Amino acid sequence: MRGQIFISYRRDDSKHAAGRLFGHLAQKFPTSRIFMDIDKIDPGEKFAEVIKERVESCQILIAVIGPHWLDARDADGKRRLDNPEDFVRLEVSAALERGIRVMPVLVDDAEIPKSTQLPPDLQGIIGRQAVELSHNRFATDAELIIGAINRAFEKAAAAAAEKGRLEAKQREKRRLEALGKLAAGVQERFANQQREREEKNRQKAEQRDKERLEAKQRENERLEAEQREKERLEAERSRQIFVSYRREESRRSARSLYDRLCRDFDPKKIFMDINAIALGDDFLKAIEKTVGECDVLIAVIGNNWLTSKDDHGNRKLDNSEDFVRIEIATALKRGIRVIPVLVGGASMPSENDLPEDLKPLVRRIALAITDTTFDGDCQQLAAAIWGAWRAELVSKSPIQRTIRVSLSNDVHLIEFLLTRAVLHAQAIKVDGVVVAKAGSVMTWEEKLVFRIYDGDIEYTAVIESKPPVAQQLRMCRLLVDGRLMYTD
Repeated sequence: MRGQIFISYRRDDSKHAAGRLFGHLAQKFPTSRIFMDIDKIDPGEKFAEVIKERVESCQILIAVIGPHWLDARDADGKRRLDNPEDFVRLEVSAALERGIRVMPVLVDDAEIPKSTQLPPDLQGIIGRQAVELSHNRFATDAELIIGAINRAFEKAAAAAAEKGRLEAKQREKRRLEALGKLAAGVQERFANQQREREEKNRQKAEQRDKERLEAKQRENERLEAEQREKERLEAERSRQIFVSYRREESRRSARSLYDRLCRDFDPKKIFMDINAIALGDDFLKAIEKTVGECDVLIAVIGNNWLTSKDDHGNRKLDNSEDFVRIEIATALKRGIRVIPVLVGGASMPSENDLPEDLKPLVRRIALAITDTTFDGDCQQLAAAIWGAWRAELVSKSPIQRTIRVSLSNDVHLIEFLLTRAVLHAQAIKVDGVVVAKAGSVMTWEEKLVFRIYDGDIEYTAVIESKPPVAQQLRMCRLLVDGRLMYTD
């Protein structure tokens, strides 16, 4: 039979007796089942925590009590048992608290302490049968201790076996009860399944004619969607981006941004003065012309963008012929979308710090780009540009079309409608009320009327379904860049 033995002792009181007892116990029990601190704690482990864990895992704690076990003092002259963190007190109190058998072993004529001499958490040791372990009768006394340990292990094993038997009996009882309930419900479930099969067959028969009619409609809608997507892509390919920056303070950041945007847009549609103006061209006129033809201007703002000065010590932004000022002012005046991009930890300038033609810049939402999050920040910038372009393609007066579908047999049609919304979706309406916008999440109920705006057409779909079928298409998510996704 197996069981763990913990030997608790005070080193400066009964070290030799405890070690000798360990040697006798090791002749009868495997050393892996006997714990003494000096032999079982690895270097670097926390002494108190390991002792507490070992005490909790043992079945018997042998408290070796010598003549100075009770009144041992620390370096300050205080009694160690009065210290709640005293190792011996921790060991014995942990065993008493968890109902572990505590066996007092008296050595060198020691006596069991009186209750008035012990702290409250050690009072449980009073009244326990103690064993004397004398030097002259050490082997005989050790055998008595071993016999007591074996009897305790046998009693614990018998209790564990009885507990296991009762638990097995209870498990068997629960199993038989479950089998009884299962058998009682077989006939009812069979009847329900038969009724469900008949209902499904009826619904399938009704749907076949409907599906044939709707297949043609879906094909027509698909062809129309492909044509509009083709037209949209052609329009997007004509878009241009202008990158405005101050050479002496953000050349490196602007170049890195340009290289990254070329992964998402046609490089021929991204303008930077250093690589897009032919030799001999009028720099100022070329910039004004190019800015006027662009759809988005990215204003790269570094830490010295606002305060940069010319060779005469004058602030460049105060010069009406400053290239950066001309670029941004031209875009603002012509209603071109301007996106401030903050680099190098820069912040947006205040309105009072800007010349009159640049003051509207402060009302533009800025995007900060850092070295650590550069790729993600550039992805966000590209998504914002694409989203803005797509939003501009939505017609203000859409044609309305209504389609009634049943989710049980028209999941692919719903997927098709949602896929169409990838192009221009900004919101979904239920009975004229917006229930989902870009970045929101909506849950599909048993019956839901929704509208999707797609180019010049507004689709209105009525979804009718029982709950089990509705779970096939449970949630719909519109992302910030206008793309729509769903999970089933």
